[in-house]
Amino acid sequence: MFSVVMRLPTPYPTQTSAVSAFPKYARRSTLLVAALSALGLAGFGVEAKAQTEPVTVTMDVTNQTWTTASAWSDDQVPHSDADYVVGVGFVVRTPTSGSNTFGGKSLRLSGQLNLGSGNGTTTTINSFTLQSGGVIVNATGSSSQTLAGSSLNVVGTGFIKSTGTTASTGNNRNINVDSLISGGSGATLHFLRQGTFTVTNIANDFAGTWKVGGSATVAGIDGGPGTVSNNSTTISTLSAINGDVSGVNSSLGVNASVVLDHWSRFNVGFDWSTTGSLTLKNNDGATNAVIMKLDHNFSVGSLSVAGSSPLAAGTYDYSDLFAAGFGDYFTDDGGTITVVPEPSTAALVAGGLVAGVILLRRRRRG
Repeated sequence: MFSVVMRLPTPYPTQTSAVSAFPKYARRSTLLVAALSALGLAGFGVEAKAQTEPVTVTMDVTNQTWTTASAWSDDQVPHSDADYVVGVGFVVRTPTSGSNTFGGKSLRLSGQLNLGSGNGTTTTINSFTLQSGGVIVNATGSSSQTLAGSSLNVVGTGFIKSTGTTASTGNNRNINVDSLISGGSGATLHFLRQGTFTVTNIANDFAGTWKVGGSATVAGIDGGPGTVSNNSTTISTLSAINGDVSGVNSSLGVNASVVLDHWSRFNVGFDWSTTGSLTLKNNDGATNAVIMKLDHNFSVGSLSVAGSSPLAAGTYDYSDLFAAGFGDYFTDDGGTITVVPEPSTAALVAGGLVAGVILLRRRRRG
């Protein structure tokens, strides 16, 4: 039996990104191959092969639900054989009711994603990349929504935001992130506005900075750059649950840092150890502006409070922190913070001390 190989040419072979530019063509090529196979040509020794490249589909009509076919460059509802991009200036919305799963193979967000399916719903996005400037928003009043999926990779500074206005009106808008969150040391995930943002996945290996509260210019917000700020009625809370007793795994990661800016809260439901830093920014006299709940035992690479220099290595309970003038920044709930500098930092300090002793001895001898 002989074999005939049928090669389907890609459009405009001189263009390196031709298939990405013509996603409909690529999809039709795939369907044609499937049709040839269905005709039973393989039984006659005929092998059909398609030369295809990964298909990238972009959003080109803003402020649409992702199930709107005309919102995408291939005029199709998201499908599993394409990667999707929502760029700066574009807002994509989930369907407005029930839990939903994004149909694409992956999603890269530099614009805005509005979670608008309602209280108690789950939005699932697999292979989700939050690009620098991109923002995920809970857009349903007085709701708690969950973001799930295989992974959420943070590149640069990404944002998760509530559109809640004030807790006093019951307008909290909360987001639980069940996805596995990753990101290198240069990544920042910044939480803003009124609501509680809970990270739950014990396998998170995020090694960047969790930042809570304050103010930021967000490139992808509402179709273009905009400033988002917290105030005394819009307080962001970062909550972390799930961590094992060994300290090897936790939903905060074991190499991440935390920065608490104005009008922020930090609640951790387990004993957390990290090689990263913990920074509580100066509350500028507003005694309830920056608060960490101190009800567990924490170990960090460095600790800085209210603009102070990093505290010396050692273990601090609330009474120690209060005596140092930092009582407004922590709750008195029986927890401790132990500062354990990284080996490289400790070595530098030790090296400096040794060098100082040697220099002093030389001076005495002289």
